[in-house]
Amino acid sequence: MNIYPAILTYSLETVQQQVDLVKNSRDIKTLQIDIIDGYFVDNLTVTPMDLVDITFYSFNLDFHLMTEEPLSFAEEIVDHKAYFAVRTVIGQIEKMSSQEIFISFLEEKEVKKGLSLDMFTPHEEIMDSVFKRLDAIQLMAIEAGEQGQEFNELVLQKIGEVQYRAEKINPNLEIIIDGGVNLENIERIADASVDSVGIGSAIWKSDNIAETLERLQKYAR
Repeated sequence: MNIYPAILTYSLETVQQQVDLVKNSRDIKTLQIDIIDGYFVDNLTVTPMDLVDITFYSFNLDFHLMTEEPLSFAEEIVDHKAYFAVRTVIGQIEKMSSQEIFISFLEEKEVKKGLSLDMFTPHEEIMDSVFKRLDAIQLMAIEAGEQGQEFNELVLQKIGEVQYRAEKINPNLEIIIDGGVNLENIERIADASVDSVGIGSAIWKSDNIAETLERLQKYAR
């Protein structure tokens, strides 16, 4: 199971500080950058264009787009990908005008494509024709928009449903759990055989980030 430290902030200084805090972790290869536009939810973060002066070292980046129209931000990411190593672009589906157009754009630009479901959005909202083309699906264990919320165990049932669906039409799909993941629940998540987890406040609010990452990584192997 991969661990992706998740960065959600409006402050470029905080982005760089958090990147620096994990740069020496041998096991962390990918960071998740959360992008919120103030319309999807009442919150605001940095934009992809803001990040061109950030030093990301050798990290790959997943962009999680909690925005009213993820396609416009996907275009901004692609326009600036010379400045950072983009691995996957993951769009929330709830206010997305077209899942098909979103993933087709990312296919054309040769970027891994993902869709994210808010806590109470059923996976059936993703059409089979789209589901089978995805590289990643992200299941929120909270309601999207703020770090520090409590993990909702209802997501564990959704994991099983998505795994069953993926076995039939997209066996190589990466399943990512995001929101509320911490040292108290990561073992249960690992037992559900997900591929990856995005973790924010459990890392950044830790008194000893290196030790916390080491303990988290026990379940990632």
